[in-house]
Amino acid sequence: MPKTNADYWRRKIERNRERYEMQQAALLEAGWGVLTVWECELRREDEIAARLNMFLGPARVARPVPRMGRYRDERRMTDGVQNELDASQ
Repeated sequence: MPKTNADYWRRKIERNRERYEMQQAALLEAGWGVLTVWECELRREDEIAARLNMFLGPARVARPVPRMGRYRDERRMTDGVQNELDASQ
């Protein structure tokens, strides 16, 4: 806690904590998991890696997602654009 203007900082930190708790509760209510990582914890890579692995669970192999065009028939869509360009000239 800073020594200068201590009352300001005490109130500010308390408001931040209250806001974090409300945000975390809302996320949990919506079905999300919440893991708080403080910057100072990032120095201990092994510990943070273990926490992340516990939080996220075992690694899973993702299935490839089929690639699809933005339009059902992209050829027809582009032909239509070209036809409009030809007609405007």
